[in-house]
Amino acid sequence: MALIVVVQSAEEVPALVGWAWQIALARTEGMVVLYARPGGDTPAVEIGEAELATAADPVLSAIGRATLEARTMAASPETSPVIVRSVSASDVMAAIKIEVARIEPSLLVLGGRWSAGRRGRPLVRRALDELSCCVMAVIGKADAPPRRTLVATASGPHAAAALALADVTARHHAGKVTALYVEAPDMEHGEAVGQAVIARALKEAGVSPGAHLDTRVVFDVSPRQGIQGASGDVDAVMLGASNQGIIYRLLFGSLPEAIAAESDGPVIAVVRAAMPWSARVRYALEQALSVWIPQMSREDRVSLYERLQTGSRWGFDFMALIGLSTSIAALGLIQSSTAVVIGAMLVAPLMTPLLGAGLALVQGNQVLLRHAVRAVIFGFVLALVIGVAVGLLSPVKVLTAEMAARGGPTLLDMGVALLSGVAAAFASARPHLLAALPGVAIAAALVPPIATVGLALAFGEVEVARGAALLFGTNVVAIILGAALALWAAGVRGRGARLWARRTLAGLILALFGLAMPLGAYLLDLSGTRPSNVTEEVRQVAQSNGFRFLYLERRNQALEVHLQGPYLPDPVFVQQLREVAWERFGEPVPVRVITQMAIEAR
Repeated sequence: MALIVVVQSAEEVPALVGWAWQIALARTEGMVVLYARPGGDTPAVEIGEAELATAADPVLSAIGRATLEARTMAASPETSPVIVRSVSASDVMAAIKIEVARIEPSLLVLGGRWSAGRRGRPLVRRALDELSCCVMAVIGKADAPPRRTLVATASGPHAAAALALADVTARHHAGKVTALYVEAPDMEHGEAVGQAVIARALKEAGVSPGAHLDTRVVFDVSPRQGIQGASGDVDAVMLGASNQGIIYRLLFGSLPEAIAAESDGPVIAVVRAAMPWSARVRYALEQALSVWIPQMSREDRVSLYERLQTGSRWGFDFMALIGLSTSIAALGLIQSSTAVVIGAMLVAPLMTPLLGAGLALVQGNQVLLRHAVRAVIFGFVLALVIGVAVGLLSPVKVLTAEMAARGGPTLLDMGVALLSGVAAAFASARPHLLAALPGVAIAAALVPPIATVGLALAFGEVEVARGAALLFGTNVVAIILGAALALWAAGVRGRGARLWARRTLAGLILALFGLAMPLGAYLLDLSGTRPSNVTEEVRQVAQSNGFRFLYLERRNQALEVHLQGPYLPDPVFVQQLREVAWERFGEPVPVRVITQMAIEAR
């Protein structure tokens, strides 16, 4: 096993190489010094001791002196060798990744700046984000490896990795480690609380007490100021990149450079533990998506968030649109008018909070998620009440084809909803595609199923109400997941993985699989018990007897045939329909004929 130390300038060699070699000796590992410089792409080559001793390049010369000191520091001749390699590349990080893949190091150490300047994202930030191995990014310069190290304790694998590195090095080289915790000044029993936090962090890191280890609790309103104030008598400060809310501000704010800029200030090291396989897969997938799918710009993300945040709030405008769209949908369903139902779909505002919920889960935004869920729940309740009221007040209490069509959802409806969520999020993420949203609203209807639930309950059609409610629930879950998937693929990311967001997404996925069972049963019942030609034959028999065929469906093992005609069907006609059904299904099937009376006056 070996670690890699990446150097780019002569000034950073003493601290980086010396510190990395101390870690290598403490962990009985070898060390590879990689001199990585920008330029033309050339393969990495190994540099021998003789070439290092006579090198004209100041960086290689500094590496030669540092590695000579490292070799003389070795505890025994059995210690793994120090290898020096040199590489030139237009993309230095790409060259580093090649070496990481070849060597598979236990740790990669490199130095640099946190701020981007004019050259884009700095190398240390790319290393922390992109490399899968454990990374220690160092800022600041020193003439020798640190002897006294301050480690800011926190929960998580990265802080534990920082503590473990500092502990093993100090034990082996008679150094000193101070585990620090910054507590709020007004915290009751703050010292005891802080010491408990430190003890828990040490246990998580596998660090046992010893003469080399001190613990310290400081009180300050700002973790940043507390760490900076406690770093005056140490050679190095180590931070674990585990707490995304605080440590990211420390990393990418001014703390590292502010401390390192002091005349005798310590060097700063940020440790990120090795990525688990799940994080590696996620990162590889994100990289592939960024190549094939255009990523949203910052301006587009801000605009999307503002639109969805506004549209996801429950208020008078939202309530008015829900009430109007449900009323239109209910009247259209009673009339069995497809055009009116489509009009209700266009008025309904429920798609926006579902997209907002998808965005909230991807971003880890609890506030937006609460607003979206509240709007969906209140909107559902209001729409259901209006649907029931319209059904009770309606003089016509007949189950129409439009209502029945929403009473038996299948897996196909789930697929439509999932793809509609993807399409809606994709169109919302790109302002020039917003004109496509009305089509998405028609494809994945939300208000008509709720109106169907209310009407069916008012008409006493409990099974249709159950099926329509299942359709609405399926649409909600599938649209949220589809929207989250599309927004994530388009580059919308949260800072760190929120546990509650991951659990919510996992719950929605499980709910989708749970919904798939009844939907699959509906689909099997539809495909397995309704031959493809039975509808056409029933239509022909009905027309030959003077009836208009509306639709048929399977309900409670019986075949319901819905017709429209000027009189009730006679027993001979019903027997003809029964014979068609028995012949096509291959078994006796009860046939129920439901006729709407329609008399035309000429």
